[in-house]
Amino acid sequence: MPLSPEEIIDQIRHNPKLIIADDFEFSVQQCRSQTVKYRNGDESGRAFEDQIWIGLRLVHRKRPGRSSTFLHEPESLLNLVDDAFESAKNASPDPWFRFPIWKKPKEALPKSNNEWSSESLYAGLSGVPDVVEEVYEQWAIRTVLARKSERFQLSYQKDVQALHFSLFSSEGGIPWRRNEDRAASGPLNNREDWMIQILNESSRFRQAAPRNFKGRHSVPVIWSPSVVSAVLKRMAPWFAADAVQHGRSPLASLKTKPIFAKALTLLDDGTYPGGVQSVPFDLEGSPTQRTLLVDKGTLVDFLYDAYTATRENRISTGNLMKFPQRPTPGILPTNLFFAPGELNARDLVAMVDEGVLWTSVDSVETAPGTETRVILQGNGWSIVQGKLHEPLSQLYAEVDLLDVLRQVTHCGNDLNFYGGYGSPSILFEKLPLGI
Repeated sequence: MPLSPEEIIDQIRHNPKLIIADDFEFSVQQCRSQTVKYRNGDESGRAFEDQIWIGLRLVHRKRPGRSSTFLHEPESLLNLVDDAFESAKNASPDPWFRFPIWKKPKEALPKSNNEWSSESLYAGLSGVPDVVEEVYEQWAIRTVLARKSERFQLSYQKDVQALHFSLFSSEGGIPWRRNEDRAASGPLNNREDWMIQILNESSRFRQAAPRNFKGRHSVPVIWSPSVVSAVLKRMAPWFAADAVQHGRSPLASLKTKPIFAKALTLLDDGTYPGGVQSVPFDLEGSPTQRTLLVDKGTLVDFLYDAYTATRENRISTGNLMKFPQRPTPGILPTNLFFAPGELNARDLVAMVDEGVLWTSVDSVETAPGTETRVILQGNGWSIVQGKLHEPLSQLYAEVDLLDVLRQVTHCGNDLNFYGGYGSPSILFEKLPLGI
């Protein structure tokens, strides 16, 4: 029988060795997950997991120490404390190490609706390709923080549900694949409508011949919210303050300088209503917040934890996070998104005389030997005289993100989130397509 977070905290708090520490703080994150997989309506896999991660940080003789574990037997908790003291023993005094001041959250997260439907929808779909795969996932995440120098604990619980929908066809001898993901802080109530929409779109793309743009053919291009969100996920590590301070980010020397077009404003918001990654505080107890990163194209800020913030004589943005898929915490975005504009998606299409609406992306890969250059492949539509003309499959583009995002002229008002990343549609003046 696994120990509960409260039992783990009680055992660590009463460890006699911790009495000699100047101060200590520990976090316990419990993640209970369920996964159900289907292939053409037949169940192909089912898994349940109950994972507990424990992190301990302490200051002993002005030296910081830390340790973490996924084990939670009494002996493992003793080893956790010993490892933290050993870490402090081998460390040097660090003037930048601080425990942030805690404040009780003013409002708790709204209670999650635990209703979860994981039944396959395959039988109700029509016009399906050769293979339809559905993967349903649910995470119940509980986080508890405690500290020697604080009289109260911090805690929250959050449910997240996700669906991965994959289509495969080899009609006409040409392999074709479409992948889409959705996630919600609560039940995916509209999953049937969403899957039918994707299936209807995919039938047109399966019938479309691949469009090969010879050379690097530059035309006006609109990226849909799903395409921009996939690209934004690749860019997210650039905004972590530790990467910036250690010169690992391509943005390290660009603060206060234009990095995008004026049409783009980028925010990270851990308080976003209904956001998949909205939480009241991070793993240090710092409250999450709305952080303006890029204001009308100009880089104005980064994401911080307490340590990187202290190095710059400021406060944390509340971005020390650990999500279920990650083995360790890090400075991570919560809900990272481009702010919407005023035009709807049809307005953007109407502004293009001849170009491309790129609606889905099958892969986004970093080009070898580069930080900012990516290779995208996906599907979309040709645009002729401001109207959608014909479906296009196997679109290809290799672009430098810092260069191409300066070519954005307009943003739509159709903001959509894909997990913790969101965007409206965006229109590029010119974007090179093809090999």
